[in-house]
Amino acid sequence: MFPAFVALGENYPYAELHNRMADIVDLTDSKWFLDLYSDVYKGLDANRLSESAYDPHPNEEAHRLAGVAIGQFLMKNGLLDIDSIPVTGVVSPSPDVVGD
Repeated sequence: MFPAFVALGENYPYAELHNRMADIVDLTDSKWFLDLYSDVYKGLDANRLSESAYDPHPNEEAHRLAGVAIGQFLMKNGLLDIDSIPVTGVVSPSPDVVGD
């Protein structure tokens, strides 16, 4: 689940929606849910992860972080064989997207 790239800190306006989705997934006992807000973006600077002040869609760095998290999620759940893909880079965000 991708978040809306607005105020990704404690005042994130859609946190309750993410919590509800997680609760629904827990009720179904499914392992097929990854909340990118809680697991990746929470507390990061939304302005540095979106295309622009006028376009809140995720930029290249946001997609990189999502790609790494999704890959790890798939491997953790046995849906992707780690030996079948090259794993490079780091999991943490670039220093310029970490919020103050």
